[in-house]
Amino acid sequence: MPSVELLTAFAKAPNGKKATGYTYQELLDVMRVDCDEAIARLKSLLNDARTSVRAWACIAGAEACGRKFVPTLCEAFNDRSQDVQEMVVSGLLEIDPSGQLLRPLLIQLRRRLLVWDGEGAPRIARLLAIVNDTEAVPYFEQYLERSDINVVERARGGDYLLYLREGIEGILGRIRNHRDHAEMAGFCRIAFFVGSPDAEPALEQLHATAPDERCRVLASQTLDALKAARTAGPPPYWDRRFDFKGVPRLSSGV
Repeated sequence: MPSVELLTAFAKAPNGKKATGYTYQELLDVMRVDCDEAIARLKSLLNDARTSVRAWACIAGAEACGRKFVPTLCEAFNDRSQDVQEMVVSGLLEIDPSGQLLRPLLIQLRRRLLVWDGEGAPRIARLLAIVNDTEAVPYFEQYLERSDINVVERARGGDYLLYLREGIEGILGRIRNHRDHAEMAGFCRIAFFVGSPDAEPALEQLHATAPDERCRVLASQTLDALKAARTAGPPPYWDRRFDFKGVPRLSSGV
């Protein structure tokens, strides 16, 4: 088992292998042999003064020890550094991509939605939508008022807010009836990610009745993506990449 000193040296070095003689994978493999001892040593790193060391310990522990490391990660979310907190989130998602391990942190995540900078807050917005945290609605309303959120993330946040307020039926109802034409791409994305069995009928109706080519293309591509995703496995599909291609430009006259 690597010592605390060796793990710290690896975590703080620009090139961990050059500094310690171990590759990252080799360290993970050794720690997996005795997760309890590995966790004890990684907890020492979580008390290190250097943010980079603490952040490294979060993801290394998640990859080496899996669910055994979850209590340690949840405790580490109280770290003073956003970088470390973000790595806690990454670690929990590494263990369970569905996001369910984030539930004990929901109250804190809602608050971080209002203060995290960079890509942090938009990432939280998406995660709160993934776990369908309806109690986050008031925080989303404040999040959308932030002056530092760009146009794209503000639009996505608005889609997430609608989903949390009205559920997937609120999204599918707008798709069926071609409501909020300018927001249709975002609605189709959420329909895909959630993967409700009612999504296809709504998208087929949009494709058949939309008065513009753009929305028909959006419906068609979403239907194709859902068909492929359902072949691969059951919903939801938040972990799958979905981008529209060759969609006609938005026309304000429709």
